[in-house]
Amino acid sequence: MIHPTEADANADAARSADARYTLADIPPNVLVHLTELAKARGIASERWFAGLGLGVAQLTDPALRVSYRQASTVIRRALKALDEPALGLHVGCNESVGSFGLLGLAMMTSRTFGDAIALEKAWSVKRDKMDADAAQRQADRDAAMAPLRDAVEAGVARAEVLAPSDLVAPPDPSAPVKQALPSEDATVFAVTVSLHNLGSKTITAVQGSLEARDREAYLPLDLCWIDLADREPIEPASRALVRCANPNRHVSEQQRAFIDDDSGRFTLVWNPKRVVFADGSVLESGL
Repeated sequence: MIHPTEADANADAARSADARYTLADIPPNVLVHLTELAKARGIASERWFAGLGLGVAQLTDPALRVSYRQASTVIRRALKALDEPALGLHVGCNESVGSFGLLGLAMMTSRTFGDAIALEKAWSVKRDKMDADAAQRQADRDAAMAPLRDAVEAGVARAEVLAPSDLVAPPDPSAPVKQALPSEDATVFAVTVSLHNLGSKTITAVQGSLEARDREAYLPLDLCWIDLADREPIEPASRALVRCANPNRHVSEQQRAFIDDDSGRFTLVWNPKRVVFADGSVLESGL
């Protein structure tokens, strides 16, 4: 088993605050070349991917993108396993400008090498501006939701895989049309959400969504859309439980990973839209 050094762990912790470290937007070309080199030398590379939510077989998927965290971890492990001082040259000989995706293809159309470098620098400036704009938009969203988050908190009380028969009422034996019995195989992802009233006023309705940001994927995992109105009010300092599940959808690998996660891969994000209180007052995010 490969254990990260303390220096590696500290570096990972420092960079994890940067979204670009965990955003999966890098083509896996370098990783493909590393695993092929390992195979040619009779070295097993599967363990390089341990704990990353990624495997050697996935590298053949043309749509796959990896995060800086995933790529750098695999490269560090490959350097140790291959013990090749000129590993960068070996991999670089198999690379081309096109390996860098659309930017690489654009650089290939440049008239001179200087033009290609200028294009890359211009793209870096544009990308940094886009990142800054995205960060500001998220900050504005968080500010709009802050009063609602201060009023009610949402968290996951339980995540599990259930059978459809656990989620629906049993068929009525007196019904004129016989209903099919739901499956008893555990195939449905179910999340029980806990809503906690943090304020001093009784809450009569809550609307919003709970998601889990996945550091190994570009899009978050949708956990539950909450529209709580026709239920018992949530008294101050008390909680209400809501179960979300779609019996017509089979559990995905990402959902299974969420259930089993003990490495901090997922981060819960509560996006409240509307909170109504018993005294008639209402908080709305406007989003």
